[in-house]
Amino acid sequence: MIRSYCYTPDGAFECGLKPDQLRGALAHEDGLVWVDIEGPEDSEIELLLEVFELHPLTVEDCIMPNVRPKLEDFERYLFVVLQGLKREDGKLKNVELDVCLGKNFLITVRSEPIKSVDEDCARVERKSPIFKRGADFLFYAIADSLIDSYFPILDEVEARVDELETRLLSDKTQIILKELLNVYSELMVLRRTLTPHRDILNRINRADLPFIKPANAIYFRDIYDHLLRMSDLV
Repeated sequence: MIRSYCYTPDGAFECGLKPDQLRGALAHEDGLVWVDIEGPEDSEIELLLEVFELHPLTVEDCIMPNVRPKLEDFERYLFVVLQGLKREDGKLKNVELDVCLGKNFLITVRSEPIKSVDEDCARVERKSPIFKRGADFLFYAIADSLIDSYFPILDEVEARVDELETRLLSDKTQIILKELLNVYSELMVLRRTLTPHRDILNRINRADLPFIKPANAIYFRDIYDHLLRMSDLV
């Protein structure tokens, strides 16, 4: 599934653009194009290669799962791998979000639904001002909502730890040990997720990367602060 949005400096806003329309929109350097792809198919991969001219290695990374978040600087764009979190069958699982940030475009690719990204799409469709502030600010808004979605999971884990502390005095030791090991496993998932994100956000907020305007770099510092708080809690 593909969703596309285009904003031009004269205030025009369009949704659901076809490949030829995307080419035309990308020719306007002062505009902004956002393409969100969920479960990329052959036609959408072709779009990434031919219309956006992404490097084949970038497209390969968008198709294949990545082990950890990362940031790579290509000539025409930044490629960033972020990870959301979801609970599936009672266990924490990472959900990958691949992002390509260019001067006047943003591409997000995911293999499955990510609630925070769907909510950002809905905000843009309601003509939110975030779409008028450039590709880097839109990237900030998407990354911010993705990272903030960790907070409810952290609250849930913290509540489980508090409950286990209370039960330690009354329940059988073997039962508590099993549940403690489950919590420990989830904390390891959180730690492996948070640490590389901190490194990425630290690089971005230094304001020395292309396609991130210095005036917008400070917003990424706010995400970095959130990640520090989460790491301390973990």
